[in-house]
Amino acid sequence: RQSLLTGGSSFGEPSSSTEPVGAPSRQDLVEGITKVFADPEVFGDASDDVAHLRAILRDRCSHEDDAPSAQLAFLCDRYVQRFQKRMAILQKRGGERRESLLAERHWAARLKAFLNRPFASIWSRAYYGIVSLLVVGSCIALIVQTIPAYNPALFKELQGRWNAAELAFAGLLFGDWALRLLAVCFEPAGRRNRSAHVITFLRQPATVLDFCASFVPATLALSGDSNSVFQIFTLLRVFRIFFSLRHFDAFEDLEDTIRSSLPSLTGPLIALMVV
Repeated sequence: RQSLLTGGSSFGEPSSSTEPVGAPSRQDLVEGITKVFADPEVFGDASDDVAHLRAILRDRCSHEDDAPSAQLAFLCDRYVQRFQKRMAILQKRGGERRESLLAERHWAARLKAFLNRPFASIWSRAYYGIVSLLVVGSCIALIVQTIPAYNPALFKELQGRWNAAELAFAGLLFGDWALRLLAVCFEPAGRRNRSAHVITFLRQPATVLDFCASFVPATLALSGDSNSVFQIFTLLRVFRIFFSLRHFDAFEDLEDTIRSSLPSLTGPLIALMVV
């Protein structure tokens, strides 16, 4: 920076002579501006002075043919372009870091991590254990209903009890689905295009299966239809356990396998439901 300040007048305030800066210091200016490119400490500090010098040199080149001034103007242009590029990179990194800090502090981001990462904390493990018990309990209830002694189709007085149990399971699991939807709607990651972010979440296979596994059995319980083939959606709740573990490598491979096999399994699944 001291090299840029060489001359009879202060930098940025040209002297009364015809030179934009003192003539003997022109070589010093060339060397000083060149050194700035390789010196990160003065790179930002000298940006305003170099921009001012560029304006002075351009004005001189417009009035007379001055090759040294044109050379200095070119160096100033290169400097300002590089400075602007580096500042853009720093601003981008700062914005990403700021968004990361906001995400860590935002309640929706913490809620999403709490629901989707079961081993993040003790409370996450406890919540995941409760959800797993609800899933396993609802599947066991469906299996027990096939036993003749507990079959609601044979003993009508058991129909109300099984429906109440199914509504309880479905309501709690639907509440878990609603909490995850709430976290996605308000998390900082989707604030730029919130509607597209929510639609992307709703189109995920895990979200669709989780919703169907809660909504369809509850609808059947309210209608009193205990023999419907659509009760198979109750068994789909088992996938809720795996969806919470999809952040781990082994379960990511399993999820990819299921996703790739789902189109070919759609036909047999529909045939099984019809039969």
